[in-house]
Order: sequence, then C-alpha cells, then structure tokens
Amino acid sequence: MSSPTGPSFEVPDGLQSLLQDFTVSVLRRRPTNLVHFAAAYFRRLDLVNSAVEGDAVAVLTVPAREDSGAETDDDLDIAAAAAAAAAEAGKVPPWRANRRPSVAAPSFDPEKSEATYQRKIVPKSDEQRRRLTETVKHILLFRSLDRVSLSHVIDAMQELSVKAGDMIIEQDQEGDNFYVIERGIFEAYVTDSVSGERRLGVTYNHSGSFGELALMYYCPRAATVIAKTDGVLWSLDLDTFQQKVLMSAFKNRKKYEAFLAAVSLLSELTHYERQNVADALKEREYDDGEPILFQGDPGNEMFFVEEGSVKVMRRHSDNGLETQVNHLEKGAYFGELSLITKQPRAASCYSVGRTRVCVLHVSDFERLLGPCLEVMRRNIDSYRSQLREIFGDATSAAAAPLRVEASV
Repeated sequence: MSSPTGPSFEVPDGLQSLLQDFTVSVLRRRPTNLVHFAAAYFRRLDLVNSAVEGDAVAVLTVPAREDSGAETDDDLDIAAAAAAAAAEAGKVPPWRANRRPSVAAPSFDPEKSEATYQRKIVPKSDEQRRRLTETVKHILLFRSLDRVSLSHVIDAMQELSVKAGDMIIEQDQEGDNFYVIERGIFEAYVTDSVSGERRLGVTYNHSGSFGELALMYYCPRAATVIAKTDGVLWSLDLDTFQQKVLMSAFKNRKKYEAFLAAVSLLSELTHYERQNVADALKEREYDDGEPILFQGDPGNEMFFVEEGSVKVMRRHSDNGLETQVNHLEKGAYFGELSLITKQPRAASCYSVGRTRVCVLHVSDFERLLGPCLEVMRRNIDSYRSQLREIFGDATSAAAAPLRVEASV
C-alpha cells in the first residue's frame, strides 16, 4: 500500500512486544557481538514457540560467548553446549514436589508488573545472610541492582541443601525459580524429543547460576539440571526475579537512554546505537573532592557526567602542583583521550559536590562509539591547544600522536 507522499507500511501484530522482549534480553546479557546474539535469540524463540505448539522440543543451539571467562549463568548457556539430551530419572527432593504443569503465557511486561508485586521475606540468620551476600557478588544478573533492590533480592532468597542425584530443574517443565550456586557441582543436560539422546551441556563447579530464561519468557525449561555432588543452592522466586532483577534492568535502560539523548557527542549515533551504549554503561557515584581518575594512570574507561560536575586538573612537571584546565557539567564526557591515543591519562579528574557518572569500558568503546571518534579527535586537538597555552610545551602524553582504530 502506498500514498502520494511515499510508501506506507502496516506494523504487524506482535512486533512491538517482540522487540521489547529482545531489548530487555540484550540489556540483561550485554552481548559483545549483537548480531550473533540476535541470531541465537530469535532461533531460540522460534524453537521455543515450536515446542509450545507441539512441533519440536524447546532446545537451543547457540554460539558460545565471545567474552572468554564470562559467567555461564542461564538456560541459554546450558542449551548452547548441546542440541539434545534425556535427563536420567532422578530422585525428586521434597522442595521440588508439586511443581506446576508447564504453561505458555505472555512474557514479562515490566511496566505492568509493579502494581501487583508483593515483597517476599525469608528469615535468615546473620551467618546465612553473610554467606549469601558473598555468593551473589559474582552473579552477572545482579550487578545492575542498586543497594535497596539487592537487599530485597537477598531477603527473598531461600537456602536449599541438595544431595547428589537431586534433580533441580527438569526440561519442559514450567520455571518457577532462579538458582544461585553457593557450593556443589551441577550438570545440565538437554534432551532430543525425537531420538531421546541425552547430552551434557554445562557443568557448574561451585559457582554460577541458572534458570532465568524460563522466568523471563514463561517458556518451558530448556534443560535438566542435576546435582552431581552434595551442595547448597539459593533460590529466588519468579515474582521477585521479575520485579527486582528485570525491572532494575528495564529502568536503568530507560534512564540511560534519556540521559544519552542529551549528550551532544552521541548525536553522531542512531537511536539504536545509543541504546547499545546505554546497555553497556555502569553507574558510579563520588563524594565531593573524590578522585575519579589520576594523571599518568593507564586508561581503560570513558566517563559521562550524569549528575554533578567534574574538575579536570593538570599536574606541572617541575613542581608537582596541579592547575585546573577544565570544568565539566552534566552531559559532558571525559577519559576518552587515553582510549584513543593508547597513552596514560593526561590529567586528573575530581568530583565537585556529589557526582554521578556513567562509565563505558574500553572493551565497548570502539565497538559502540566508532561513529563518534572523529568528533572526539577534533575535541582532543582543541584540548591539546589549551594545554600548550597553559604549560607552554607539548611534551606531555597528551601530545602523543593519535592512533584512531575505529571498529564500526
């Protein structure tokens, strides 16, 4: 269908919901290769939908993550290692009794769930709370939580002692809990519905987490997880997982999107590219006068001023005294010089008042800000001119030749 002014398109039913789900998944996992992740995501979704319709089993075949050493913490990683497997008949512990049958339901809608959420508190001793707090420090999904939300998550988690042979989750059953491993070895298997062949997917050795995929999408479990040894797990219920973990990721993304839209540098990026930057940001807060970075240190991060302000100080080589060379307000950025020149920090930066910054790691810098590098290069040339005016020479690391290695 077309109009006098040009073609007109009808948005298919379900497209908005589909893209929203994908966006939340990208935000949660922060993939290093978005194209590979998208291919795996929609392949998985197609197989899950086929399973719900009775045409195929909900089993995924997904490329391994590029970021070596990254935590393998969910059903996506479980399914990545094998296309099928049949879980051995295992002893069902008391805490798995009376599980609900598998159902298909709409995926999590973060904007609608808050009104119905009721906080859950499972009593814990001081020792249990200490152990749990230490355990969740390394869980990727919890890193975006603020202090209050993390406290609510810890309040809601329940300790589970498991024995070797216990079946923790069962493939094709409904997911009702997310699990964090304190200790013990756990093996994940997936089952081919046609051949009945079982293959080992992932082995967890005393760390990690699993089970969130089914909670996010109300889809059947993609694998069976069995305890290989005695161990201890902490379980988090569906409502708390969605309301605290997913809602936190959703709110952070919305907040960062609004902030980044006002950053002049990012006018070079498309809306989609700015969303990717929002997904990669980490937030930090500093008290008045607190150092954010030091002159001479290696640089592996870039900063955006979200609230407050920052003073940029340059140290004299002869007497060691610092001179202020810039003052940065909300929406400004700094720290990019070292990332572009591959040189140590050319100045120190200090918080002025209570200041909040968003941090972009070097691993994401060129991948996400490639289109902005020319703008940053012009700004760096201006900054160098300011340094020469103040210090009368160009012998500092700031005068080193630029080596722009954009990766678009």
